[in-house]
Amino acid sequence: MSWTGSTLDDLIHGCVGGSIDLTSTALWPPDVFAIAGAFLECTGAYRWIVDAGPAWPPTSNWHEQVETEGAHWAELVGDWRDNNFGRDPYQASSLPDDLPNPLRFMDSRRTDLLKDLAGDRSFVSETVRALASAATL
Repeated sequence: MSWTGSTLDDLIHGCVGGSIDLTSTALWPPDVFAIAGAFLECTGAYRWIVDAGPAWPPTSNWHEQVETEGAHWAELVGDWRDNNFGRDPYQASSLPDDLPNPLRFMDSRRTDLLKDLAGDRSFVSETVRALASAATL
């Protein structure tokens, strides 16, 4: 599929088969991984990180931070699922207050063109962080 002229919402729809509340993706890390990975791959934005040289990772303990965040996220998701067996996470009315939402930063940018987002280093960096957090689960 060509993503020329597509928005972030188009990509999200293509990844999960519909329009979703990104808050709920916090309960299903594979969707976070799919959305973040698809953005980086289809736009080629991963090159910002690969070409960053010594500027990446952004902090010396970035890997440890992501692993810690991922472990905390996994624990909260497991607890929520244990207490809400059979409930659709996309229909959840109450999420844990401290549940990490790695895609929260994307919400306000859903109507932006992918080509514009691919040129935003901060957006790309947050997307890589979301992908890495989901991959630790």
